[in-house]
Amino acid sequence: LAFDKSGRAHVGFLSPFPFIKGGSRLERLNAGGSDIVVPHLTTVVDVKVGPDGLPYVLEHAAEFTMAPPPPSYKPASGRVLRVTAAGLEEVATGLNFPTKMAFGPDGALYVANNAVGPAPKSGEILKLTLPEKGTPVTVAPPAPPAPAAQASPAAAPAAQPSPAAKPASSPAQAPAPVASPAALPRTGMAPDVAASFAPLAVAGAALTAVGLGLLRRRRR
Repeated sequence: LAFDKSGRAHVGFLSPFPFIKGGSRLERLNAGGSDIVVPHLTTVVDVKVGPDGLPYVLEHAAEFTMAPPPPSYKPASGRVLRVTAAGLEEVATGLNFPTKMAFGPDGALYVANNAVGPAPKSGEILKLTLPEKGTPVTVAPPAPPAPAAQASPAAAPAAQPSPAAKPASSPAQAPAPVASPAALPRTGMAPDVAASFAPLAVAGAALTAVGLGLLRRRRR
């Protein structure tokens, strides 16, 4: 989420799993709702408005693959895009799993790189000096899902045996009897458990009697 100089909010939407290429987008919020500024992006993870007043989009990776396992993002395919009135420009490429970016007071763009998945202690902050004019790019809509495989025609059903050849059905078994509530412990405690508490109950009653006797002596 980033606000431009007019106070309008720009929101990047990360596509849901399995992160289909072209399934992410950038929107601009307004009083009546929102407008899609750039459709068909991939894995948008951050949005910033630069010193030039233009929105910048950070893509984590160009694609997400399911095979071979385990599922993973394409390495070194992250990039920074600049949204201009003339279209979309690519101003930084070859980033490896970036997750965040920020403009410094020097006008440079700082990007968290190697942020997900690489070896420990390989994370880094890159300082990028962006070109005045980037490489124009065209975003393509996500590819339609592959058609489902057609099921093979069902085999012809086997001939049904004649009624005389059908085996006689066995009689239905009677359901097991259910214990009546009267036969169950009414306290909710099994009899063996209740028996184990009997000595404690006797000891508690004895202590109560002793306590009452001492209390009567004190009153006298």
